[in-house]
Amino acid sequence: MEYRYNGAYLRFGYNFRGKYVLNLTGRRDSSSRFGPNNQFGNFGAIGIAWIFSEEAFIDSVPEFLSFGKLRGSYGTTGNDLIGEYQFLAPMGPLRGLTTIKLV
Repeated sequence: MEYRYNGAYLRFGYNFRGKYVLNLTGRRDSSSRFGPNNQFGNFGAIGIAWIFSEEAFIDSVPEFLSFGKLRGSYGTTGNDLIGEYQFLAPMGPLRGLTTIKLV
């Protein structure tokens, strides 16, 4: 089986008043390594930031701090770094049984 991969990426960034930042990203990937009923993966992220060094209430920024920013983000990620046909469950008579050790 020939390995095939496809992906699309979307990014949106907005900067409000030069000090409030919003970033949204989205990605849709497909891979031949995923199972036939699960060949697509959707991954998204959101990030917000506050450039506090641009605020008016900060009169004088110390010399060592020419730029100050607080940032937070959350997102999902994934990959297809699995071997061919690894989406298939292993077959065998002992699959799903718990091993008991007698002492």
